[in-house]
Amino acid sequence: ESSMYRLDLPDELKQRRLHNNFHVSVLRPHEESDDILFPNRSQPEPYDFGAPPEAEEFVLSIENHKWMKGAVLFEVHWALGDITWEKYNTVNQLKALDEYYTLQGVSKWQELPKTR
Repeated sequence: ESSMYRLDLPDELKQRRLHNNFHVSVLRPHEESDDILFPNRSQPEPYDFGAPPEAEEFVLSIENHKWMKGAVLFEVHWALGDITWEKYNTVNQLKALDEYYTLQGVSKWQELPKTR
């Protein structure tokens, strides 16, 4: 019996050259959310790998920023648990950025502190 499984991935993932072999230790059966134990629990929509990654409906929050070579990068927390650093032009239209500005006490990216 093999401890490796090959998954049939959607074309969008195949085009991104995502590895499709997984060890049995990292695979788990899908369990739907139990509405009795967790009433009204909202589930994030599955990520559409064909959609642009800056689609706001998948952004939970912006939690931090850092300056690199005169440009600012933002720490983006995504609905499915990923955390990435994104350039300003990727997040500039997001409500999450406005909320981050409010928390930082600024109104534009140029006012963000350069030391964190």
